[in-house]
Order: sequence, then C-alpha cells, then structure tokens
Amino acid sequence: MMRSLTGKNLSPLEVRFIYPQPESTAEYERVFCCPVYFGQKENSFTINLSLINTPILMANPGLLEYFENYAQNFLAELDRKNEYIRAVTKIILSRLDDEKLSINKVAREMSISVRTLQNRLEAEGVVFSDLLKDTRERLAKRYLCENYSVEQITYLLGFSDPSVFRKAFKKWSGVTPREYRERGFTATNRIN
Repeated sequence: MMRSLTGKNLSPLEVRFIYPQPESTAEYERVFCCPVYFGQKENSFTINLSLINTPILMANPGLLEYFENYAQNFLAELDRKNEYIRAVTKIILSRLDDEKLSINKVAREMSISVRTLQNRLEAEGVVFSDLLKDTRERLAKRYLCENYSVEQITYLLGFSDPSVFRKAFKKWSGVTPREYRERGFTATNRIN
C-alpha cells in the first residue's frame, strides 16, 4: 500500500510476524524487500522515519475534508445523552486501523477502569464489542458503496486480512462484499 500511495518503491527496514516461519520465506522477502522475522512477540514493521515525509500521489485535501466531515456527522447522529457511547465511538473512529483495538485500550485512553467503562456503556444500552462491530459495519457498507476495494476497506477498518474482513462482512449482512456492491444498495441502505 505504501508503494501504491506514493508511487515509489518503498520498503520497511524489517518485518516481524508472530506466527512460525514457513518452509520458504522467499515470497515474503520478495514482497517486503527487507529482512523478515518469524516467531516474534508481535506483528510489526519498522520503517525509516524519513518516509513519513514522502508525499502521497494524488493527495486530495477535499477527500480528507470529506472524511473529517463524515466522522463529525457520524458522531452527531448519536443520541446526545449517550455520553460514553459518543466518547467511545470517537476513539473507535480514530483508531479503526488498529486490528487489536480493545476495551482495555479505550478505557486506558479515557483514564477509567475497564469495569467502569463496561458499566457506563451498559447503562446506555450497549456493550463495547457491539459498538465496535456496528461502527465497522456501517463504515464498511459506506466504503463499498463508494467503490473502495476490499483491500482498502480491510486496512481502513483494522482487519488483519481481506479474508477476515469478507467473513465478518458476510456475518453482518448475509452477503459478501462483492454481492453487496453488485446489488447496488441505495443510499438509504448504505448505512443502516
């Protein structure tokens, strides 16, 4: 994705995976063009800090403004009395690309205990896992209607792999992302 966004042949300095080393690592090394380590404590990749300033091809300030407005409108749709739902949804929206987003991380960011956050969300009629799922589902449907690729949506919503996203989407909606897009859902069905 870094390469397609920048048009440059960028590579990380190293890539680490938690899963065991496969028989052949040639394809990993071909794709990443750097050392690849397996059996590590976490999945990660290290990049040169100078890459942060690499310009994105066809950067679109209008699109950025659109997404920021969408996030604000998304939050405005929430019932004003549901203070914790709003606060948690705001954190979810800002951290969607974190595939390990959890109630523990959100509670830590809010400086309250997990149990307190669970109780306050429950008092507002929701549990964290449903709030996270519903947010991802609504955004996935919107992105599909706006012709984002499954790979882009996978990255934007913090899924580890397109197949994981496809499976989750089918569980949510009863159809695959392709079927959802092909059925030409109307604007009223995009986010339900």
